[in-house]
Amino acid sequence: MNNFKYRVYYEYLGPSKDDPFATKPLSPDRVRTLLNSLCTILPDHYSSTVKDNSLYVAVITSETEEETDAVIERLVVKLNLATPGLSLLIERLSEK
Repeated sequence: MNNFKYRVYYEYLGPSKDDPFATKPLSPDRVRTLLNSLCTILPDHYSSTVKDNSLYVAVITSETEEETDAVIERLVVKLNLATPGLSLLIERLSEK
């Protein structure tokens, strides 16, 4: 089995071509709410915790690193596109 860990966090990137309405940072409460909504759409075998305005995800799976990365990326991109001003980024954490 493979063990993968991620940190998904918010970073204000300002207005861009893709999100011209991102004129001010989201509040910490709004960020927590959005991270919690991401928790609800993660696959059942992904464990997650919201802490310090970050979402920590741990996955023990038979899937490959590329497959697991793609799942996380797809869900984060989906939420970013659906929420004006949201720019969640993904950090791969060491497996230790």
